[in-house]
Amino acid sequence: MRNKRSAYFKIIVVSISLIVTLFVLDAFYNAKKELVDKNTFSDFNDSINKSHYEFAAKNPYGFTDIVRKKNKPDSVFRVAVIGDSFIWGDGLPLELVWSRKLERKISEIYKNVELLSWGKNGWSTLDEYNFFVENGHQYNIDLLIFGFVYNDLDMGDYTHMNPLWYKRLGFMFKILPRLTRAVMDYLYNGSYSRWMEKLYSDENLNKYQDLLYKIKKLEQEHPVKVAFVHTPNMLNDDFKELFPKVEPLLNKAALKYLNLYPLMEEKFSDVNPDSLKANPANPHPGDKLTEFYADEVLNFINQSQYIDSVFFKRKYK
Repeated sequence: MRNKRSAYFKIIVVSISLIVTLFVLDAFYNAKKELVDKNTFSDFNDSINKSHYEFAAKNPYGFTDIVRKKNKPDSVFRVAVIGDSFIWGDGLPLELVWSRKLERKISEIYKNVELLSWGKNGWSTLDEYNFFVENGHQYNIDLLIFGFVYNDLDMGDYTHMNPLWYKRLGFMFKILPRLTRAVMDYLYNGSYSRWMEKLYSDENLNKYQDLLYKIKKLEQEHPVKVAFVHTPNMLNDDFKELFPKVEPLLNKAALKYLNLYPLMEEKFSDVNPDSLKANPANPHPGDKLTEFYADEVLNFINQSQYIDSVFFKRKYK
């Protein structure tokens, strides 16, 4: 009996010690002032995305774009920017999304030019290609711009941890939000890193090369020009090294592209990285980056002479 009581006492002491330690650790994370507390801005971020979902529900494809007519007059030049959450506008007011800014900038220079924003959260290049083949080609696009993000090589063969599953921990997330988030972020980042290594493996790069060949064929099967734009959302060595692995594949497929990383590094190397975010709780590109994307893509369009001079407004002739 005495041994049982002693064992129970030890279990209770260990349990109490563990609980106290967890609270101390959670308080420690809260005390680190230099770290942004995502919880403070999560409601703000969620409210933005909620409004996006409500707006996207009115679009037949779930895009955060107005409903477009499939028929296009011969006097109109159509540009479509296709991508993932960067185009959908995750965490960012829609007017600040880079394709929306590009649309406004183009309208200041050209007449009778329409720009369509085709973006879905989680889309890869494969998803974007499938959409164009199944539905997008019906809109008679003249210029199709793929907004390339570093994880767009996903061919559906590999998976990683869902970043939102930790919310299912219930009371643990409620009473120890920062510690729970820190542990789950650590586990998720490890899973995500392994996933990215697989995406840039030789095997997957070969599959992506075949996809790029199919995308090139779109220019033969439809009256459309295709270009890729690499839009990194932050500066780090990994991102700097990843796109150069994709560039040879684009060259082999004879696809034109714009790598914005070198220009971004030149422009934002001395800027606080947090100022480039959509909001403190969301690392998607914010106002500064989307303005940069739009300006550089407009320059790329002009230099490549994708839009015929007949569409220039008179004051620019």
